[in-house]
Amino acid sequence: MAAKKKRSNEDANIEEFGDTPSLTDTENVVEFDPDAADVSTSSVNDLETEAHAIIPGEDFFKARDDLQAMLGGSDAFVASTQRAASSEGLGIENIQGIGVGMRSATGGYTGEMVVKVFVTEKAPNSRLTSECIIPSEINGIPTDVEEIGEIFASTYRARYPRPVPSGVSCGEISITAGTIGCLVVLNNNRLCVLSNNHVLANENLAPIGSPIVQPGPIDGGRMPNDQIGVLESFVPINFSGANLVDAATAWTSFNLVSPRHVTYKMSPQPMAPSINMSVMKNGRTTQATQGVISAIGVNNVSVRYSAGTAFFDNQVIIRGIGPQPFSQGGDSGSVIVSTNTRQPTALLFAGSTTHTIGNTIQSVISQLGINRFIGG
Repeated sequence: MAAKKKRSNEDANIEEFGDTPSLTDTENVVEFDPDAADVSTSSVNDLETEAHAIIPGEDFFKARDDLQAMLGGSDAFVASTQRAASSEGLGIENIQGIGVGMRSATGGYTGEMVVKVFVTEKAPNSRLTSECIIPSEINGIPTDVEEIGEIFASTYRARYPRPVPSGVSCGEISITAGTIGCLVVLNNNRLCVLSNNHVLANENLAPIGSPIVQPGPIDGGRMPNDQIGVLESFVPINFSGANLVDAATAWTSFNLVSPRHVTYKMSPQPMAPSINMSVMKNGRTTQATQGVISAIGVNNVSVRYSAGTAFFDNQVIIRGIGPQPFSQGGDSGSVIVSTNTRQPTALLFAGSTTHTIGNTIQSVISQLGINRFIGG
């Protein structure tokens, strides 16, 4: 559950950080009525899916779970971070995640659905420990091993005139920098910036109410002139168990942050991620990029933070289109949207040199108590 700070004087209007706007200033946001249906109660099946979405059957996810159990389960993956490298060969510490996706081929994907095993280094069986040799199939479902490298928690960098667009540099005053994802309204009617825990809450260390600046501190953001809000809530990162999201919110104002992204207008209707979905994002470091979702439901994704390694379940993996990677460090917090409809589908939080990792938008909604997204 997200850590929250209670505030008084809540009413039917969207509350904003800073000076309370007049009725005239808020007339254009009546569509975000807090009495409307609560998006946070939506299940995965309630969200829209793309018309051309590839949706694997439950037998694929059952095979994923069986392969994970064969490798020792979640406890074995967590324990592997404490184990020194073995002279016997690459072991479970080499596995970075297990999910469902498309078979990889030189320069792209074949379109064949498989159980995906993502590894730091792809190596012949002779270099692997016997318990970590991946069978060619599991329960009759084919498997595929794809090299991903090591995963690290991941700026348009300039100071923007207020209100700043979404998709640019920001951060809690004691970190370096991440990205403004988008604007949301929480179940308590607060207007908030959505981003990552490690961007807005400094990996669980920042107290509620900590100042958030734009640009992020490494890009020159300073208090008090660059403040765009305060930390409102975050989902703590568990470094000894499984996580679903790296997510946080900051209470803000329409006078300080705009729902419009740098290069597009986001739709307020979330969409479930699906394999082969074309996606895009605006982010602090790599700016506007496009990619494709190559795997969903990826479990035991190990992500390195300054505080240690954390494991994430039910994640989305994205590959960039073209020579530029989809994301790099500093893009953390970017909202990943469908290219066709601009609907939010995932929250970017980590990646390797070749792959990007995102939380599903369903998990972000439920974990943070998001009532609605604000379109551009």
